[in-house]
Amino acid sequence: MNSANLGSLKKNAKLLKLQKNEFVEKIVSQTMATPPNYRQIISINGGKVPILKTSSDIFELEFGSNWCNIS
Repeated sequence: MNSANLGSLKKNAKLLKLQKNEFVEKIVSQTMATPPNYRQIISINGGKVPILKTSSDIFELEFGSNWCNIS
């Protein structure tokens, strides 16, 4: 596991050297569209629909498209 203090990161990470507006623009440009299973996950988490019952459905929901990150 790697770790570093914030001062070290600010000196060495190109992304952290950007001005706020440049940083936001860069992050937004790298985000992907909302994944297709997003609404289903929100509905399950909110108790609006029942939790999936089959292991294959659960697997697909959990390990399917994972677009909720910034690459």
